[in-house]
Amino acid sequence: MDLLLILNPVAGKRVLRRMEKEICGIFREAGYNISVIYTKDDIPLSRQLKKYGGKPDIIVCAGGDGTLNQTVSGILELGLQTPVGYLPAGSTNDFAQSLQLPKKLPEAAAHILASSARSLDIGVMQPGRYFIYVAAFGAFTQTSYTATQTMKNKLGHFAYVLEAVKELPKIRSHHVRITTENEVFEDDYIFGAVCNTRSIGGVIKLSPSEAQLDDGRFELFLVKKPKSLGEFSQILYALASHKRDLDVITFRHVKSVTFESREEIRWSLDGEQGHKKAKTNIKTLPRTLSFLY
Repeated sequence: MDLLLILNPVAGKRVLRRMEKEICGIFREAGYNISVIYTKDDIPLSRQLKKYGGKPDIIVCAGGDGTLNQTVSGILELGLQTPVGYLPAGSTNDFAQSLQLPKKLPEAAAHILASSARSLDIGVMQPGRYFIYVAAFGAFTQTSYTATQTMKNKLGHFAYVLEAVKELPKIRSHHVRITTENEVFEDDYIFGAVCNTRSIGGVIKLSPSEAQLDDGRFELFLVKKPKSLGEFSQILYALASHKRDLDVITFRHVKSVTFESREEIRWSLDGEQGHKKAKTNIKTLPRTLSFLY
């Protein structure tokens, strides 16, 4: 059997390059022939996959959520049906937390080998920008990257909250009209997200009952502009503690949603900065990705 390892050489402070031999050894011992593709910022992964030209039995992505996004996007663009495994080695790894994947790379590799493929939903931002777990704009989209690792280690979730509060003076709202298959919302929002995950940037937490990853629906979060620092603190607490009863928070399950604003809004896809758009249509692609977990 053939296994293609897609590896981000700079992820996790280059830990993957240091552990590459050990990781490959685990897969070889299980009987796989291994090929490796190293991601490059200046070359689309879909082009590298096309050049590779093989038909592996498994594709394993080793890196952060951004690397996983590149991997899945490349697979979908080429129309491949190959099962995907994930070795999380980024700074946030929201999606790995949702799937409760092991944090240690050797254990994560063994977990892939012991897992069965399951179908997961994927999101697409028209025309053809895929995302695995979140498309978002506004506040909190950079929080997980500005909080230092030392703060994360010492303070845990509170480190993210501190960074989110520090963002408040810089946060601007956008007047947005949001249309789902059943409802229309229009107001000034500091945050909007369409997600298929149980963690967003260390700030927003969803329970398994709130977010099922293969039900053909994504979760829509909208947060209106707070009137004070105290209200902003209430919002942070509510987002982290599964409270959805604040008037400033809208939470829905959606299959498709359109955002229309007076000005262009910069979107983040799976934690990576995306395009600016004044009108954005997002759809769920039910049970599109075969994932090993």
